[in-house]
Amino acid sequence: ANARFATAVAYELREERDQALVEFYKAALADWANEALVSDVARRLLAAKQTDKAVEILAKCARRDDTSAPLLTLLSFAHREAGDNAKAIAVVKRDKEVDA
Repeated sequence: ANARFATAVAYELREERDQALVEFYKAALADWANEALVSDVARRLLAAKQTDKAVEILAKCARRDDTSAPLLTLLSFAHREAGDNAKAIAVVKRDKEVDA
């Protein structure tokens, strides 16, 4: 995952945004339990309007028992951006349970 992330940064520095996003996405898939990595990549994907990929990696990471409230909030936002309000609301309800 680290090598993919580094490759993505190199593409980004060369202003090859599409290729950078591909590598960032692959890095997140390779280390989906790394919440900081997944959150960073998901934000990049959301900014690029690649909501399906953002939802995919966030949902995979959110399966962990120790998922943080900020990651769940980002997942809820991604669902909303994808037009799935029911899933966004369900995640918010889980987020409230994590904060309790």
